[in-house]
Amino acid sequence: PPSGSPTSDRFGYSNSAYDNRIVVGTRNLYGAGSVFIWEKVAGSWSSTPQQQIDSPSSSSGTLFGASLSLVGDVLAVGAIFDNVGNSKTGAVYIYYKDSTDSCSSGWTLVQTLTGRGNSHETFGDHIALSGSGRSLLSVCAQGWDCSSNGGFAFIYKNVASMHSPPSWSHIQTIDGPDNSECFCSSMAMTDTHLAISAALSSSVYTYTWDSQTSTWGSMQQITPSTSGSGDGAQILRGLYGNVLVIGAWHDDDQASNAGAAYVYEWLGSSVGWSLVQGGHLLASDGDVEDRFGERIAFNGKHLAVAAAGDDDMGNKAGAMYMFTISSPPPPPLPPQAPKNVTFSLKLTAEDGIANDFYSSPAMSQDYLVVGAWNTNAASSRTRVYVYELGPDESSTYALQATFFPPSGSPTSDRFGYSNSAYDNRIVVGTRNLYGAGSVFIWEKVAGSWSSTPQQQIDSPSSSSGTLFGASLSLVGDVLAVGAIFDNVGNSKTGAVYIYYKDSTDSCSSGWTLVQTLTGRGNSHETFGDHIALSGSGRSLLSVCAQGWDCSSNGGFAFIYKNVASMHSPPSWSHIQTIDGPDNSECFCSSMAMTDTHLAISAALSSSVYTYTWDSQTSTWGSMQQITPSTSGSGDGAQILRGLYGNVLVIGAWHDDDQASNAGAAYVYEWLGSSVGWSLVQGGHLLASDGDVEDRFGERIAFNGKHLAVAAAGDDDMGNKAGAMYMFTISSPPPPPLPPQAPKNVTFSLKLTAEDGIANDFYSSPAMSQDYLVVGAWNTNAASSRTRVYVYELGPDESSTYALQATFFPPSGSPT
Repeated sequence: PPSGSPTSDRFGYSNSAYDNRIVVGTRNLYGAGSVFIWEKVAGSWSSTPQQQIDSPSSSSGTLFGASLSLVGDVLAVGAIFDNVGNSKTGAVYIYYKDSTDSCSSGWTLVQTLTGRGNSHETFGDHIALSGSGRSLLSVCAQGWDCSSNGGFAFIYKNVASMHSPPSWSHIQTIDGPDNSECFCSSMAMTDTHLAISAALSSSVYTYTWDSQTSTWGSMQQITPSTSGSGDGAQILRGLYGNVLVIGAWHDDDQASNAGAAYVYEWLGSSVGWSLVQGGHLLASDGDVEDRFGERIAFNGKHLAVAAAGDDDMGNKAGAMYMFTISSPPPPPLPPQAPKNVTFSLKLTAEDGIANDFYSSPAMSQDYLVVGAWNTNAASSRTRVYVYELGPDESSTYALQATFFPPSGSPTSDRFGYSNSAYDNRIVVGTRNLYGAGSVFIWEKVAGSWSSTPQQQIDSPSSSSGTLFGASLSLVGDVLAVGAIFDNVGNSKTGAVYIYYKDSTDSCSSGWTLVQTLTGRGNSHETFGDHIALSGSGRSLLSVCAQGWDCSSNGGFAFIYKNVASMHSPPSWSHIQTIDGPDNSECFCSSMAMTDTHLAISAALSSSVYTYTWDSQTSTWGSMQQITPSTSGSGDGAQILRGLYGNVLVIGAWHDDDQASNAGAAYVYEWLGSSVGWSLVQGGHLLASDGDVEDRFGERIAFNGKHLAVAAAGDDDMGNKAGAMYMFTISSPPPPPLPPQAPKNVTFSLKLTAEDGIANDFYSSPAMSQDYLVVGAWNTNAASSRTRVYVYELGPDESSTYALQATFFPPSGSPT
């Protein structure tokens, strides 16, 4: 190891991985202990950690870092020998990183937790965060002499709001049924299941979450049938979804202490946990003292079972046995009851005035954004309103912020004409006929929105009047901006600019231009009229070119697929062109897309053409034309941001059902390829107070639960002040699922350290969805060289494990 690293650090004894973050802990008996945090930045791992956190305690030998749990932006670190009040009482330290702050100082200590306060309690032996790291926290205290003093678990619930540091409140204590079995020798938890092992009885006690009492209840004891008392029961990181893996490292089925593991599946409250077929796992080459099952890691697809005593690379060098756990194709689902569409309330700008055009909505899962963009309002003051959405389908919409164009912006900017929202990011665009155009990016930092944007992006074109920012699509770390009048080769050909932000770089310079896209290159093509990114923003991109005279020249859509690797800027490759069936109907007047459905509207025929993704050809196929039955030709068809999951919303803003151009909207549900899209019951929506020229349905935004339908001409706050009608779309309770076929457990391969030697103990695994982390932590190896190996997992259940990096303790690590 680098000069100055202690030979006693046991670097890699504990590890935790989440997304592109890896935390490595120590079990330092002589120093205070440390943890080391790596984040993958710009597609690569650094040779040195981005942050080192040393023990907050002044005492030595606290074993700070001996246990870890990292989920999202929350990190829990155990110091099981910390002398808090009594000798070796133990403590758990909670760290938080504000990822919304692009230049934050890193992980900060926000809370310290302790247990009952008894001497030699060793509180923090094992730690488990559930869900996004902001729901539940469970902490084990096995105790110094667990064979006589038992053990217990403390359960905590986060009581802090969504975008602030967590605050853990103790809600339950779980004691072992028998003080002599070493209860809480390991632990694993999800939002619905908790599993606690008792090593001496080789049992695992499982609990299910009771939402009525907000506690763990309904205990089931599992003792593998072939396992004997004293075989051990290791479950740390062995629970994911409805699958539980138990390691029995003292099992003698093959040889003394050769070890075994067992895979169980949850079959519902009436059956409980059941051993899956082929779920009794043994090493293919098990031998005496291999200790197969001593540690495990499972991410829902890949299972790593450690054998610390394996001697392929030398005595006790250690090895990792890799398995895949997969589900067979599910049986057909029973018929689903139709969606429920419910009117919630009507929103108007609290300071609205005539000609505001409060009518440009966008929506994330947490926020509704509405632009009042018309520069003809008496105030000449365009603005954007940000509302926080209520939980689930509740109809609460609390105004959180109002954004204004920065000082000096032209009065003709039409700030807020286009908006896009994702997570805690909001992008506001302009439709500036005289200037080049700009977009403005806000990110919520430390629980609040700034009055000024974090970044302004001006048009890359030197031409004025390009309408840069007139169309937007923001998904994840990818932003697509349309400049539909950009003169690329020909007059008003149009272009789409792709921006990317590397969120793994905590101090990145922001959004950078990575690609420029153009269409066919015809004059007045207006490529970029509408843009849609699907999935995580790294899968598919669709761009509309409606054309200057769409009633005679038609329109088309270009489809792109991202060909870049997962952790690098996207690179879009054109894979398909979709032309309208009829050149006279203004094809591509709006568009919406998911990974499975594409919808393109034709305004003059009031039709929407829908396509389903064909995974065999990697193109859009199976077209269905939808024309709402009560809608007439020329009623319009607006679907921008109206598609989510299996629900499609169509706005017909020229509809005359209530009055001339009062408008309407229609809600459709996908019922499978044999039926296609079908209007849901109650899915023909009208404004509760619809009137002449209200234009209800001119724009829409839908996030799967909340639906916003704009009426730009509404006059509650003055002529054409605008309004937003809010609806909720919910699903009834689903029918019972048919019986699920059992899981398939398949051995993949055996991993050993490529530079492994005797006494390495290559045996401490952790896993995210993308990476396997294995620590070789034993300081008694001849090289005194502790280290951690990082492997990239293959896609789905494929058995490829490519070594990406090796981490070493930094120079000068504390002794």
